[in-house]
Amino acid sequence: EDDQEESKDDDYLLKDHPHEIKFILNKKTNRKLKRMVCRFGDCTKVFEKKWNFKDHIRMHKGETPYK
Repeated sequence: EDDQEESKDDDYLLKDHPHEIKFILNKKTNRKLKRMVCRFGDCTKVFEKKWNFKDHIRMHKGETPYK
């Protein structure tokens, strides 16, 4: 439960950060895969997991991901 509450609390990071959601087709499984692309300045890093992307956003904001 605590992980879900923490995840909701830091969703503000996604709202205030320029990013793009892409769906990529996996040719082997024929399934769509969701990817998050950072669009901060010249950054174009791609993330599969939302929590990895949130940690990356914190780096741009100068925050530390862990206290």
